[in-house]
Amino acid sequence: MEKAVVPMEQGNATDGSKQKNQEHVAKRKGEIGEYKINIQLDQLPKEYRHLVDIMVENPKSTSGYSQIDHVLLTPYGIFVIETKNYQGTIYGGKNRKQWSVNGKFKMMNPFKKSHRGISSEKCVVCHKQVTDKVADFCKNNKRFAGKIYCYDHQKNIGK
Repeated sequence: MEKAVVPMEQGNATDGSKQKNQEHVAKRKGEIGEYKINIQLDQLPKEYRHLVDIMVENPKSTSGYSQIDHVLLTPYGIFVIETKNYQGTIYGGKNRKQWSVNGKFKMMNPFKKSHRGISSEKCVVCHKQVTDKVADFCKNNKRFAGKIYCYDHQKNIGK
């Protein structure tokens, strides 16, 4: 797929055009990073398959969908790959909402982004989908013995 490269404007640019140029550069860097990962994934053995740029329904998002950069299907499992094309040091942790890149700007935690887009935790009683917060609560609560219950069914456990 060919994409046109638009040169950045020279001279006195307004704040609006500077921001548009920065957004354009960031988008292109992201596309280049995803392309590099595609090249690497294409070199895996035949029994490995990968899907690119998958849209998954997500009623919580503004558009109604979440985008997944890459899904790798292997004999050992299914792997979701979130691609970032940043240079420097990224500071963050699994449970932090935002990470910092070079201490200059913030990015959304890629673990949370990926997990939110493909979450499939369901109540063991009614099979209703539950939020990540409810699933984590249940998994870490001895009373539920690692099983996941929706809010309605939590009330009846242990009575």
